[in-house]
Amino acid sequence: MTVAPEPRRATAAETGDNRLLSDPPTYVCKQAGQSITVDGVLSETAWQKAEPIELVLREGTGKPKLPTTAKMLWDNEALYVAFVCTDTDIWATMTQHDDPLWEQEVVEVFIDPTGTADPYFEIQVNPLNVVVDLRLVKSLAGLGKRMFAWNASTMKTAVKTTAPVNTWQVSDNPRGQWTVEMAIPFKDLDTLPHSPPQDGDKWRVNLYRIERPALKKDEDDEYSAWAPTYYSPSYHTVERFGVLVFSAAPVGK
Repeated sequence: MTVAPEPRRATAAETGDNRLLSDPPTYVCKQAGQSITVDGVLSETAWQKAEPIELVLREGTGKPKLPTTAKMLWDNEALYVAFVCTDTDIWATMTQHDDPLWEQEVVEVFIDPTGTADPYFEIQVNPLNVVVDLRLVKSLAGLGKRMFAWNASTMKTAVKTTAPVNTWQVSDNPRGQWTVEMAIPFKDLDTLPHSPPQDGDKWRVNLYRIERPALKKDEDDEYSAWAPTYYSPSYHTVERFGVLVFSAAPVGK
């Protein structure tokens, strides 16, 4: 069993923000116990049984106006992550791999298997199922130095929407949702203490969503997270990542 190091506490002393001393959230990730088809539908029994995560505002100040629910599963091949994003105007215009998706609407998974942030991984998916995948090294400035050359070459992603993408300019859409499903193979992550993980292994992980109104009113942007980072504008506060615990138990047990 491998345990990622505890969060670095120096940040609280540096900033005077005692919230940084609080323990990050923990998610016990159970075995899927069945084949997962990555189609954005989440119809498998395993997904229905998986424990939900409700994202909160990044600054830790409450719940977003447009909720996001996430779930995680695993098997011997991959970590599975799903997001269900409530939205009123699903939109995206970027269509190329490694485009700056974070400038529009996107969900993000940050993975630090060793707890050292050296390196860690960032995966983003937008409503058009376009992907950004990055390998990052923590810099002295606290942000990750992006390495675009790295690719999660065997990863699978899918997006399913209940309303058409980019129709906001025609009429007011009713509240709908877009669902993202990912299978992140362990073989694509080159810093794993164990591949596949062992029962009880712990990684540092965070889940994020950027919600932006289609009319681009910046003051209405919402930044939500599983583990609040208490910083604006950075999601790269690795010390605040949540703790993902791999369990050999089947989901629902």
